[in-house]
Amino acid sequence: MLKKVCMNYSKYFQKSFSTTEKQIVNSKQTKAILSVSSRATSRIITMFSLLDKPYPMGIRISINKKGCNGLNYIMKYIIDNEEGKKSISKDEIINIADKINIYIDPRATFAIVGTVMDWKENELTSEFTFINPNAKGFCGCGESFNI
Repeated sequence: MLKKVCMNYSKYFQKSFSTTEKQIVNSKQTKAILSVSSRATSRIITMFSLLDKPYPMGIRISINKKGCNGLNYIMKYIIDNEEGKKSISKDEIINIADKINIYIDPRATFAIVGTVMDWKENELTSEFTFINPNAKGFCGCGESFNI
């Protein structure tokens, strides 16, 4: 099951969603900013369970100008203090588990709208992946993308 946070971007993007998927809705016509796969959700829950208490409030996803192709994803823990709360005051929120949220930086919204976050694991690597329908190109190593 994918969990989605939605906003009104219908004049830019068109897609319909199953009514069985959990959505945070800000308007009648919506487009998911980010969908989180069950594998990614499970991995985030595992990561939080390995942390010392007090646990962070969640994980913030943003983008940064970096790499050979322009943009890359940044994920960081948000600490439950005044500075942490201030940094996410305008973010969209996806609740993926009890007391675990993903916060989306508003400056990243248009670059990642419609993206699916997943967790991939094989013999050589384990990483979060972002399947972004807006990405037009990627660098050879997969660290950066452009839109």
